[in-house]
Amino acid sequence: AILAILASTCMARNVLTTGETLHAGEHLDIGQYTLSMRYDCNLVLYENSNPLWASNTQYEENVVCQVVLRKDGILVVSYVGSEADYPVWWSSNDRLDSGNYALVLHEDGNLVIYGTDIWSTGTAKISAGGPVDGGSAIGPATGNQNVTAIPNTWRSVLKSGEQLSSEQFLNTQQFKLIAQEDCNLVLYEYNIVIWASNTVVGAHAGCRAAMQVDGNFVIYFNLHAIWSSHTDRENGNYVLVLQQDGNVVIYGPDVWSTGTHVKSGGGRAVVTAMNGTVGGRGSVNQKHVTAIRKVGTSALLEF
Repeated sequence: AILAILASTCMARNVLTTGETLHAGEHLDIGQYTLSMRYDCNLVLYENSNPLWASNTQYEENVVCQVVLRKDGILVVSYVGSEADYPVWWSSNDRLDSGNYALVLHEDGNLVIYGTDIWSTGTAKISAGGPVDGGSAIGPATGNQNVTAIPNTWRSVLKSGEQLSSEQFLNTQQFKLIAQEDCNLVLYEYNIVIWASNTVVGAHAGCRAAMQVDGNFVIYFNLHAIWSSHTDRENGNYVLVLQQDGNVVIYGPDVWSTGTHVKSGGGRAVVTAMNGTVGGRGSVNQKHVTAIRKVGTSALLEF
């Protein structure tokens, strides 16, 4: 399969979707956190300049490496050879169903894989001026309604327990998903509407769009649900992502994480990541190897 290369943009990016690749020197970042695919083949998560987690795949000699999120939900760091790519680290030995997954670097420093997709607006790569589709019909209120508004900063992800209040939005590149004050949830490409929930109530209606812990995305007017994605299922960690291609997608639940989220009280525990990689404040593991090898697992990862 042809893999999409993560393009450099002037806007920060914190999401990698199925088939996308970070090459050496490329990164995801949000706030003070950066996930960097380094030139020495080490995948490192930083808080400012402090490493929190690493794949520990650093090599003495110059090699060409990349990290890709595969369609089976596994994140793989590979050495790029002249005839084939050789995996040197992967997030799990357990293959999931083939589908669309998302790797999200969160504002709290946690790096999480979600999948598969359970709903979308279907607006990927749609041309400006395309049809406006209301999506799902009015749905019931479901799940825990104890949600919090997101901060007024740039972001493209809404996670379980968060909501868009009136006039708040997600944005990336030329796309913006906004909870308008008239209660309509609208996706714009520049100033052109390409999707809407078609839930206009009236001016200053005071509505909110909540990503619930049961995977359902719901628009509420007062305490009444007037639209939903109809994706309610078992409680878990879900994310609504406004992607760079203009598609709005719900992924979940989570299938893997680095466990590097900020602890309450401002502290941070040293974490042990999957495959035995240890992260925390301090230097990245400087252990060098002289040959390509599999890290932290004995199973052969087939492509």
